[in-house]
Amino acid sequence: MNAVAQRWPRTTVSAPAPEHDTEQQAYGTALSALSALSQLTTAALTGRELRETLRGVAARACEVLAIQRCSIFVRDDPSEVFAGYAAHPGAKLESAVRRLVLGGPADRITREILDTREPLLIRDTHSDPRALTTAVRTWKLRSLLGIPMMVGDQVLGLLMLDNGPAPHRYAPVDLEVATAFGRLGGCVLTIARETSGLRSALETATRQNRLLRRTTMAEHRLSDAILTGGGLGAIVELVCALTGKPASLYDVDGQAVAACTSAEGELTVTLIEDARDDPSVRAILEEVVPGASATIQPTVGADVRRRHLAAPVDLHGDRWGWLVMMEHPSRLVAFDEFLLRRAATHLALELAGRRQVTSSADARALFASQLVRGTTVDEDLRRSAEYLGVSLDAHRVVAYFNAQPNATQTDGLVDALRGRTGADVLVTRGQEGTALLIEVPEAEIGARAVGRITQCLRGALAEVCHERLLTGVSAICRHPTEIPGGYRVARQVARCLETFTHGDSHRVLAADDLGPGRLFVANGHPEEIERFVEDVLGRLLEDDQGCLDLVRTLEAFYESGRSVRVASDKLGVHENTVRYRLSRVRAITGLDVAGDADDQLSVQVALLVLRLRGHPALRSFDAAADATDAVGHARPAATAGSAALQ
Repeated sequence: MNAVAQRWPRTTVSAPAPEHDTEQQAYGTALSALSALSQLTTAALTGRELRETLRGVAARACEVLAIQRCSIFVRDDPSEVFAGYAAHPGAKLESAVRRLVLGGPADRITREILDTREPLLIRDTHSDPRALTTAVRTWKLRSLLGIPMMVGDQVLGLLMLDNGPAPHRYAPVDLEVATAFGRLGGCVLTIARETSGLRSALETATRQNRLLRRTTMAEHRLSDAILTGGGLGAIVELVCALTGKPASLYDVDGQAVAACTSAEGELTVTLIEDARDDPSVRAILEEVVPGASATIQPTVGADVRRRHLAAPVDLHGDRWGWLVMMEHPSRLVAFDEFLLRRAATHLALELAGRRQVTSSADARALFASQLVRGTTVDEDLRRSAEYLGVSLDAHRVVAYFNAQPNATQTDGLVDALRGRTGADVLVTRGQEGTALLIEVPEAEIGARAVGRITQCLRGALAEVCHERLLTGVSAICRHPTEIPGGYRVARQVARCLETFTHGDSHRVLAADDLGPGRLFVANGHPEEIERFVEDVLGRLLEDDQGCLDLVRTLEAFYESGRSVRVASDKLGVHENTVRYRLSRVRAITGLDVAGDADDQLSVQVALLVLRLRGHPALRSFDAAADATDAVGHARPAATAGSAALQ
């Protein structure tokens, strides 16, 4: 018998067991111990949960030593207190053990085990003063074996074995096995702890990797929302979609800018509306630093019934507003907080980009104003053009509106026009109207390019603007110095439309359609011009079929370059019919429309006014432009008002 066995008190027995029975019992116990060692080591190495592994140690100890109960207590480093951790048999026993704590000055049993680093056997708790503890009396133990779970000289835990109120006879081999089990338990506890730590680290790394993938995906989607021009609402909707929780964006005044409801319900975020006047909520929001977030707990007085997460949206050091998420239908997690903070940063970027776009738009508008006024030297203009990425030498057409559409309509009109023409468009707003400087490819023929832009303007106006706009279009300006003149011409054309056209539809007219006659029409007094037309055409203004035919013949005659043959082809009548009608005009008006240049100019200006007024015998400018574009030919250079100068 070794030294450890000699320290323990001898057990008095009534009759010694036969020697061969003792050896057979020792052999069986040793085999059971070896089997337990193999099983427990395997369990520890396979990474099972620590408590489950220690339950196995307790169960195998009871099996090998033929003990009814085993409790395991694990040391709470760095103190000498041991907390109940696992037990055998059953969950009921373990539940009671886990409420126990061993150690301290009054616990002589634990103290002696720690001092000796050896097992402690109490054969009779009724007579042993070391067993005068509350736990022993409460559990009504008759005998108790305490075994240190050791690695080296360090006690990591305690194995406590008992049969409850029944006594137990321990053979010397049992004590030897118990000592080995203590060493085994210490090794298993160490291995299980290390394995559990590794598994916990692996699980943490897995969670972090999963969170990293989610956050990377969320970052990409937030960036895409900005790059695709989704705006503030798209970012808020993305937060809602990725977290499954409702979200809302507020400005600094507490006004909701954008909101989104989760798919799980119809609850919306109303934190700021409900708690705007609550001092505790205001204090939390005001203390949050840029880039952080705050959790708002339920507040009965402010009618806030769920937790909220709020992240500030800061722009250039100033607080612009708040992005708020509600804890519904699931709890707030770390990913929600990360996403909310990143979304708040992207909202700030979107707002900063809008300011930058506004600044760029203002710079482009100033550049367009400089071109229209013609007051800046070439070097300054060229530097401004290079900064803005605008071609200073590009050919341009000036379009002038007789009113000022609001900023949204203007932006929409410019976008629609860019989409239809594929060209750059500059905008400048004056006191009375708005001018567009539309780039024209150098390869396009002048009249044809103006006609195409006129058509594009009509389509863009119909698409974007609901209020009636009258638009004048200049000829092509091939140099920046020609733009001020083009602007004046476009204004004159718009003024002509404003004076003599009626109705609710948009009207777009090019300067080439009016010719030099626009100077008289645009700058003359309307009543005087009406009187001039009546004086020139007289009875031709009557609404009978004969007068309509005469007016239509005059238009065809001048559009044909005063050629009777071409005019007859255009009208589909005999040449003599054209000559007869011209003679009738002379008889009615006293004007020699075929031979006298002054009379020709007077009649053509009068016809120009009639076309602007929409005379039934004359083609409208819009119809003429549509017909020209349909056949793919350029508009004739000699139009009404310009042919008289030939």
